Amino acid sequence: MKKKINIGIIGKNFGQKVILNAFTKNKHLNVIAISSLKKPENKILKEDKIIFYSNWKKMIDNKLINAVAIATPPHIQEKIINYSIKKKKHIFCEKPFTESFFKANRLLNILKKNNKVANIVNYIFPEIDCWKLLKKKIKRQTVKEIKLGWKMNSKFKKNSWKFKHNQGGAVLYNFACHSIYYLEYLFGKITFLKSQVLYKNKNFPYRLKGIFYFFSGAKAEVDINLFSRKKQFHQVKVKTNKSSFNLSSGANSIYDKFNLKLERPQKKIFKFNKQNNYEKKDFRIEPTYKNSIKFSKWILNKKEYEPNFKSALRIHYILKCIIKSSKLEQNIFLTDKY
Repeated sequence: MKKKINIGIIGKNFGQKVILNAFTKNKHLNVIAISSLKKPENKILKEDKIIFYSNWKKMIDNKLINAVAIATPPHIQEKIINYSIKKKKHIFCEKPFTESFFKANRLLNILKKNNKVANIVNYIFPEIDCWKLLKKKIKRQTVKEIKLGWKMNSKFKKNSWKFKHNQGGAVLYNFACHSIYYLEYLFGKITFLKSQVLYKNKNFPYRLKGIFYFFSGAKAEVDINLFSRKKQFHQVKVKTNKSSFNLSSGANSIYDKFNLKLERPQKKIFKFNKQNNYEKKDFRIEPTYKNSIKFSKWILNKKEYEPNFKSALRIHYILKCIIKSSKLEQNIFLTDKY
C-alpha cells in the first residue's frame, strides 16, 4: 500500500474544515484540488499546494485525480456522483447520500455497472471511541430498553438547505439519519417501527418521535427535536439484563465529546472516558479520518467496506418508512430487501 491516491474535494464548509484535515492525516491520500463556489483562503491553497476549481466537472475531469470527496448539500450530490461514476472516480460522500430514496436507489443501480468504484458515506458516530466501547460492552448482554434523546436549539439561516426537507435538510435527513445508522450499528436491524413527525411547515419537519423494534427483541424510544426549550444534549441510554449505560454529550458546540457511564445494580457508577483537558478541535475530524482509512484500503486492496452507498440506501429506506408510519399513524414493518 505505497501508492498515493490523488483526491479532489467538492464543497467549502465541511469539506475544508473537516474532510481536508482528516484526509491530510491519511498517508495514502493526497488532496491536490478543491472545488467550491467561493475560493478558499490562500493559506490552504499555498501551504498544501492545492489547485482551486470553480467548476467541479473540470476538477473531476483532471486525469491526475483518482477520487473525489463530496461535501455539498444533499440535493446537489446526485449530479456529482453520477458524473464521478462515469469518469470512474472513487467517491467519498457526506451523508445522507442525496435527498431521496429514489435518487439513492437509482445511483446504486448505476454503480452496479461500475462496481470497481470504491464508495464510502461518512457516517461518523460509530467511529467515535465511546460508541465502539459501548458496542463492545453490550456484545454479550441482552439489551432490553433503549432511550435516545437529541435536543437542540437550532439556529439556521432562513434560506439554508438545512431548513428544507426536499433539499436533504431538517430533522430526518440532517439528524435522524445519523441516529438510525448508529442504532442499527449497536443493536442490529430494525424490524418494525411507529413514528410521529412534527412539522413547522410542509417542507420543514423539526421533530421525530418514535418507537423502533429490533430483530433482537430490543425496543428503542426515540425523540429528536431541533427546537427544544430545554438544555441541549445528545444521549443514548441502554438498559441490559446486567447493567445500564449512558452515552451522552452536552451538544452545545461541535467541540463536545461523548462520555460513557456504566451503572451497576449496586448503584456504583463507572465513567469510561473523561473529557477534561481535551484539545479544542472539531470532534468530527477523527471519525472522518477513520472512514478515510476504509476508503483508501478499498481503493488499494479492492476490498469493500462500510458505510457505503448500500448502507446509506438502507437509511433512506427506513426514513421512508418513518414518514409513511407518521402519515398513516400505524406500525410499519420493514422488508429485508434493503
